Order: sequence, then structure tokens, then C-alpha cells
Amino acid sequence: MPTLWFSYSLPGGNLDCDEPLNSPYSLSWHVGRMLRDKAVAHGYAFEYVNLDSVEPVTFNPDDVAIGHVWDTPGSFMQQALDANIKAKIVLQPYSHGMVSAGDIQRYIDMFLKADALLFVTGEHWYNTMPDSPFAALYDKVTRSDMAINSALHPYSKTH
Repeated sequence: MPTLWFSYSLPGGNLDCDEPLNSPYSLSWHVGRMLRDKAVAHGYAFEYVNLDSVEPVTFNPDDVAIGHVWDTPGSFMQQALDANIKAKIVLQPYSHGMVSAGDIQRYIDMFLKADALLFVTGEHWYNTMPDSPFAALYDKVTRSDMAINSALHPYSKTH
């Protein structure tokens, strides 16, 4: 059975508590629970791995990994990005200044290994990305405003 791996930051890795965790973990909790439900509905096993875990993982070719890249060498998404699996999807907060200038190329190199980039970002950061150090990634990025379902939570700001 293929596995959908989700890697983000949740204290204790708990997707099963009755209430969402406090921000900033509430987004991870909601996204993780939605991914788990979708994985099961589509015949996938589901595994949550904390983003800084360096435990070795054995992937299968039909596995899918979705998660946040982390600096620690050998962390979960670094392993996933180097694996021969069905899909590698980075889900990451994004702004042009998200990492120091000395780390930009390292992040670009990691992001280029992904099949898709879901960047949690805003209109300004997305629209000006072609003028940023991350311009080479622009065609691979899908902007995900706060990783929410906009049909359920419509945009409400007026200025």
C-alpha cells in the first residue's frame, strides 16, 4: 500500500486531539487532518513525521511526500526530496527574505528537487517573486494563502 507522508511541525505530532492546536500549529493540524482523510479515501496509508526528524525512512516508489523543508541535514523532507517516489511536494511559508542571503542557493537547490511547491504566501510576495532571488522557481509555485479553503473562508479585507 502506498503511503502519503506529511511532514510539518506539530508538538508531539498529535493530529488526534479534539481541538486544533494554537497558532501557528493550527494550520498544520488542519492541513494534516485533511491530508490524512484524503489519503485514506484514496487507498493510501498516512504517516506524520515531524519536520526536524532525522530518523531514516524507507520509501516505496508509489509514496507521496508533502512537507516543510528543514535545515537539519538528513531531515525528513531532505530524505524525501532525494528519494525515488511518485511525488515530492514542498509546503512552505514563503517570502523573499525567508532565509539569509547565504542560505538562498541551498534552499533553491532543495526546492528544485520537488515536483511542486505550495507556498503559503500573500499576493505581494507571489507577484514579486520573479524579481527575487527565487525567480527560477516561479513556474513551479502554487500560491496557497494561509493554506485554507477559500470557498469556506472567503477573503474579507477591504483595504
